Amino acid sequence: MNKTKVVAFVTEHRGEVSYTGHDLAFPLNDDSVDFDETKEALASSDDFRLVRVKRWGKVEIELPGWMDPSEFVRDWVCWKWVFGLGARKTWPEPWLRFIAQDLRSAAEKLAVIKLLTTFEKGRFRSEYRQSLAEQLVNWLENTPAERRYDSPFSPRQWRSLLNNHIKREAEQTDAALYRSGI
Repeated sequence: MNKTKVVAFVTEHRGEVSYTGHDLAFPLNDDSVDFDETKEALASSDDFRLVRVKRWGKVEIELPGWMDPSEFVRDWVCWKWVFGLGARKTWPEPWLRFIAQDLRSAAEKLAVIKLLTTFEKGRFRSEYRQSLAEQLVNWLENTPAERRYDSPFSPRQWRSLLNNHIKREAEQTDAALYRSGI
């Protein structure tokens, strides 16, 4: 099992409306940010009075031990989806990078995450799903140069993984993640 680390980040209010959420700005390295600094924003989308809001905030986020905090800031939305869909921060780097960078849809990410989660637990209800998980892990253990195929699964295997249940669950999780904060 890989270790995780908790990293403090500075967040910034970049919106025009007072209740707009903060975005990750950069890792907190020292006390160079004045957390009491304010800026003007609209009171609400239908109330154009200007109000003062805090410009900077601070949040602590648990990251995989191998991940550089600046990399997380650069692609925080992508990583938010990967972990929000259920990937564990203790998984090996190749597993997480494959999910984050190589899979396009939330349904693909969710299907792979579910396979890897079940693989970790070692409790499969079908031999077919167990063989798919073993095939995936074996594929991920090789470097991209050593892999014989571009994908761990054939198109037919992908179709079997991406059933309507997975697609619906991915859509629901997508919507929840979109509405959530950092």
